[in-house]
Parts: sequence; structure tokens; C-alpha cells
Amino acid sequence: MRKRTFKYLDDYFMASHLTLSKDFEVVSFFALTPDQILSSADCFLGVKIEDVIRFRNATATLRYLIEYPTKKPQPYIVPTPMKKEDNKLYFYKLSLPLSVQKAVGMGLGVIRMLTGSYRGEYLLYSIPEVYNHTPGNIMHLTKDILRLKVYIQLILGKKRIDASLKKQWIENKGAILDLLFTDHDYIINQLEKIFS
Repeated sequence: MRKRTFKYLDDYFMASHLTLSKDFEVVSFFALTPDQILSSADCFLGVKIEDVIRFRNATATLRYLIEYPTKKPQPYIVPTPMKKEDNKLYFYKLSLPLSVQKAVGMGLGVIRMLTGSYRGEYLLYSIPEVYNHTPGNIMHLTKDILRLKVYIQLILGKKRIDASLKKQWIENKGAILDLLFTDHDYIINQLEKIFS
């Protein structure tokens, strides 16, 4: 059953029962430099990851990114982490184009489903969150929802402004800035342009 919490969120579901590499694969990646600077692989290498993952599985994509020539210090490329053991993991299905760089910047990892009704589709998950799940209660997902709302605004740009998000950005950027994971300058510049 599909749940519509807000526009562009088609579905969300607990994914703890799904198995990595069997039911889904992680297709978002961090680049970590020897001096510990964290970035999305997209931004660091200057690649459009959506073009890379279109014809490669996650393992082949990781190999491609590791071998990608760069004049910068050679980074460590790793998939975005997923906390799955003792907590609950949610996947989010959006009806918008995918931007892996913007997702990772907002603390959202990207997976590609390998089985089920969403097979071949890209869904998002929150990288750092740990959940204490109560069935039917989504209040503990408020940070995820804010991350998703900012991501959606980044994808839509000025085409459709989320008035409540703009108000929050103008009055108190802190709550949004606290959600940023990587590529801070890029994400902040994008939001400044959208909300100016």
C-alpha cells in the first residue's frame, strides 16, 4: 500500500528484512582523502554517477570510481554506510529525477532495488539515523522527512518553492545545515540561489 506523506514521496517502507547484494545494492559513494576530507564521489571526481550506474552494478561502479583518473590526491572510495543490524532501516521512493550528489550531500544514500515491485528503481535511505521503531508512528522520521524535503527542493530548484522550507532557511538555517553531510559549499550555494 502506498503512503503519501507529502508531494513527490511515493512510498516508504521498512527495509530491515531485505538483504544487501541480494535484494538491493548501494550505488552512492563517498570519497575520503588521506587528509580526511569527505565528499561525494561525484563531486570529488567530477563524474555524473547517474551515468556510471546506469550500465554497471554496484561492484563494477566502485571499481570504475577507484580507477578513475584524478589530479587530486587519490581518494578512498567507499559505498555510503548503512546501519542495519539492531535498528530499523527505511527506504524512500520519490517521483523525481535522481541526483546522487545532492542526495549524499543531504545525508541520503541511494540504493538500486534488485528484487520486488521496485526492481531496477532507485530509492533513498538516511545514512546516519538509528531508529527506535513503533509500528504506525513516523514521528521518529522527522529528520529523514526534512532531509527529503531539502533534497526535493534541490531537485526542483526554483520551479516549485516549498514555502515552509524557505521560511526555515531564512529564519534559522541551523536545522538544515546540521543535516548536511558532504559538499557543504555546493549544497549551501544551491539553496541560496533557490531561496534568493
